[in-house]
Amino acid sequence: MHVFAATVRENLLLADGAADDERLHDALEQVGAAGWVGALPAGLDTRVGDGAHPLTAAQAQQLALARVQLRDPRVVVLDRRRPRPARRVRGCWRPRPRPSPGAAPRWSSRTG
Repeated sequence: MHVFAATVRENLLLADGAADDERLHDALEQVGAAGWVGALPAGLDTRVGDGAHPLTAAQAQQLALARVQLRDPRVVVLDRRRPRPARRVRGCWRPRPRPSPGAAPRWSSRTG
């Protein structure tokens, strides 16, 4: 979820340089960012990133997702970091403990 030191518009146009303002606003609306982008001092033309208008982590993520929306890929793989191991969830797939360092994980379904 990288935000480039540029305007919001320039950050979005990286995904589709031919997108018009209507398409940019649609992408922002779809990811829930239209409200805060509209409230920025210069809207789409507000500079964000290093040394410019600061964005929260959630806003940076929404801007990145709007770029994905504009790109319209066939498949999107989203990954998120977990600050701690996930709690045990009934029926979820989890790796078993590795028997030795460097060994590949074995997957199992644990229930109960």
